[in-house]
Amino acid sequence: MCHTDCFTCTDVGYDKCLTCQPSLFFLGNRCYQLCPSGFFGDSATKTCSACSDGCDSCFGTEDNQCVSCKANLYLAESKCQESCPASYYTTGDEHVCKRCHYTCKACAGDSIHQCESCISNLFLLSGDCLRECPSGYTPNSNTGTCDKCADNCSACSGVEPNQCTGCVPHFRLDGNVCNPACPEGQYSLGSDGKCKSCGHRCLSCAGPDDCTSCNEATFRYNGECLTKCPVSMFKRDRACLPCDKAGACLECDAMGACRNCKEGYKLTQGNCNNPCERGLYLKDDACHTCPTDCAACNGPSEFSCTACKDSTIESLRVKYNYQDEVYCGGCSGGCELCLQQYDNYCVSCHPGKHLLRDTTLAQRAQCVEACPAGTFPTQTNGLSECVHCHESCGECNGPSATSCASCGPGLMLEESSCVAQCSESFYLSGTACLPCDNICKSCNGPGSKSCLTCPPGFVNQAQECVHSCSPGFFQRGDSCEACHPTCLECSGESAHQCSECIAGFSLAGESCVNACSQGLFNDHTLNTCKPCHVTCTNCTEGGPAQCLTCKAPLVKNTDNNECWQCCNEGARDRCCYCSGSNINTCTLLAESFDKHDASTWSSFTRYVVGGVLIVALLGVLICPLYHWKNKQAPTYSLLNDQDSDETDRFNRINEAYRVDEDDEDFVSMIHS
Repeated sequence: MCHTDCFTCTDVGYDKCLTCQPSLFFLGNRCYQLCPSGFFGDSATKTCSACSDGCDSCFGTEDNQCVSCKANLYLAESKCQESCPASYYTTGDEHVCKRCHYTCKACAGDSIHQCESCISNLFLLSGDCLRECPSGYTPNSNTGTCDKCADNCSACSGVEPNQCTGCVPHFRLDGNVCNPACPEGQYSLGSDGKCKSCGHRCLSCAGPDDCTSCNEATFRYNGECLTKCPVSMFKRDRACLPCDKAGACLECDAMGACRNCKEGYKLTQGNCNNPCERGLYLKDDACHTCPTDCAACNGPSEFSCTACKDSTIESLRVKYNYQDEVYCGGCSGGCELCLQQYDNYCVSCHPGKHLLRDTTLAQRAQCVEACPAGTFPTQTNGLSECVHCHESCGECNGPSATSCASCGPGLMLEESSCVAQCSESFYLSGTACLPCDNICKSCNGPGSKSCLTCPPGFVNQAQECVHSCSPGFFQRGDSCEACHPTCLECSGESAHQCSECIAGFSLAGESCVNACSQGLFNDHTLNTCKPCHVTCTNCTEGGPAQCLTCKAPLVKNTDNNECWQCCNEGARDRCCYCSGSNINTCTLLAESFDKHDASTWSSFTRYVVGGVLIVALLGVLICPLYHWKNKQAPTYSLLNDQDSDETDRFNRINEAYRVDEDDEDFVSMIHS
């Protein structure tokens, strides 16, 4: 029987499993409910599959499916890395990278006030990333920071003393420099450089009706020096201060103790208190009910609440401060909770709406039906919020630079990233960089026939990557270029660099011609012009018997198509009889001997004929002497059998001149 974890096994042990129970995962002959470190339970195969390198635990085999990391690695967006990427931070020994506030490029924590550097178009000042630097600071585009102006400058274009554009009190602007201001009791606005009097009660001022200190017997209040403080104020340190923060006291002594209270309050030991129970306020010595949303109040106005009935609103300080009073009437503009009654101070939204924060002031936020361009919706602790895209994105589905759906001006979308120029293996189509065909290294359009360059092992032929150039092309560098139109194979684009020709043309040297020139014939097996025999000017093939015309002074022998000499030009060896009507041809016909026998007989034949004539002459002289001895003497042929052909030709002469074979002296003379 198998172990209880096993479905099938080789033995009874827990480590002898072949397959596991349906709820368990198989690894190394064991079955696990939870896979060990470095593995995860694959529900499809019911096995413990290995995590990617670096993952200590994971939910898949990819490197971006980690849950925790091995020692000395950091987890960021489900991926284990040697350090946290930009816009992330880590604390303590957690080794988990957390995202900075979206205004931060680098940070020490997730707060908006913990930035160490800022995204583009924002400037760092004391941990905050600001769209505009405050007074006394100037934006530095190179460092992305708000740099403090020089001493005495209230505004500047740079940090140098001669780059001031405004001055602090007691200094005036001379050109771009802040110099000491006018004497005590005077001021200068810097327009004309002249000092003007602050007024008879001001000891010093920043301008007209803007006292910064007062002379004796007067007290500063809202830029004025008064001899008597207003109601609800008391004198201290030559200034008018409010009797109490709540504003319930109408008059107080020099120590701030109240002497007279507003309606609805009762004076008790120098303090103004509400004697009525919670939810009521005092008026005309009677307690009246507070406004509907107030849990406590000091008057009938909706802005006179001191506590709200909604404890959630109160605990979150979601209230609107108006003239030192609290408004509990709820939020407007779709806010579920808010910091103030206006719709751009929302803390959370009603279902179906998204919170959109202001990039310049973190407290400002509004609820919108749909996230605008440049933001994307996300859930954060149950709150639906519009988070700003990366600065390069026009629209996005995440905060990173690789989550863009569209791009800002001057940028192109390439695989969810916005780039100024398409990568090598992409081409521009409208405002997007689209991937080239897999066979192309670079391209200018879709498909395999738009390649500009090719990977190793391929060459570019008519914007298509091939292993070798097709017929009609030759390789030059990494490209196939077209041969001359007559060439099927070539070594260059010239008409004189062919090595094989197209149909209908023949190769003559390294050129393709539609007809071979004089002295050449077309070898149809190779489609090449080859030289005729040396005796031919034109021919059908390369042998001596395939001549069409002959080189001078040779003429064509019509019996065998060879080029011979005419016999009547003094030639006696391999010559033929030339026709009088056609001087370019000759013949070996037999009847030619009757016309030209004197010039065609061989030396042997002439000797034979000469011998016969001598014998005939002697016969005429001596015939009467021997006639009586041998009237019937036999005749001898004077032709030798050495040349049977010539013997046949001269039968007529042999028949005409015969001698007697018994004439021994004559025969002996001929043979000698």
